[in-house]
Amino acid sequence: MKYHIFLQARVNSSRFPKKILKKIFEKTVFELLVERLRLIDDSRIFLVTGPNSLNRELINEAIKLDIEYFSGSEINVLDRFYHAAEKFSSKNIIRITGDCPLTSFELINQAKEIFYDKQVDILSNNYMPRTYPHGFDFEIFKIDALKRSWNIMKKEKEEKFFSTFINPVMHILQSNNFKHYKMRNNIDQSHIRLTLDYQEDFLLIKSIFDRLYKKNHVFTSNEIIALLKNESKLLDINKKFII
Repeated sequence: MKYHIFLQARVNSSRFPKKILKKIFEKTVFELLVERLRLIDDSRIFLVTGPNSLNRELINEAIKLDIEYFSGSEINVLDRFYHAAEKFSSKNIIRITGDCPLTSFELINQAKEIFYDKQVDILSNNYMPRTYPHGFDFEIFKIDALKRSWNIMKKEKEEKFFSTFINPVMHILQSNNFKHYKMRNNIDQSHIRLTLDYQEDFLLIKSIFDRLYKKNHVFTSNEIIALLKNESKLLDINKKFII
């Protein structure tokens, strides 16, 4: 079963502009994330971004890394995903956002097996309630679910559809018309914030890379958690953003 990884990212983030292009060890956050995503079995990575004119720097980075891209709606991300899936003839999609540079590739490989065995429309590890660290977030879903959601939302929003922010998976997750598997951690690690929204988040993520990357470029999530357990003060860097 072939999976298409849709890496949802853009340049002009309102809270932390160009965060996806910030550098650690002379590599952009985008490149470091791609290194991790390339360890997801039986998959292919695509950048799914906003308009070409607004995201040219990021698109150039994708081209440099030999990653195909799709430019779509800046606002309606559901529509962006729908047309990207059409362009790439996607069947099963793994959604990763650019604010998760420490994505757990081993967790996603495990989730793919569950997704296949359970035959669900969507699998998520971050939806009501979160048990994994904020920054290990992903969803896996079928193209049929995406198409059904797009048609429903387009009909519901009518003329406002193209000018409204619509999360690409939220309707699938919230509707009873889709079969949903919620992946839960054995222990609650929701208090750990590893997502990239603010400068303080970047400082924490950079500190993790500083300590682990030289020894192993594709360090695991277990190594991240072990580091944070041994150096718990690192979590103070961005604790003010923990909800």
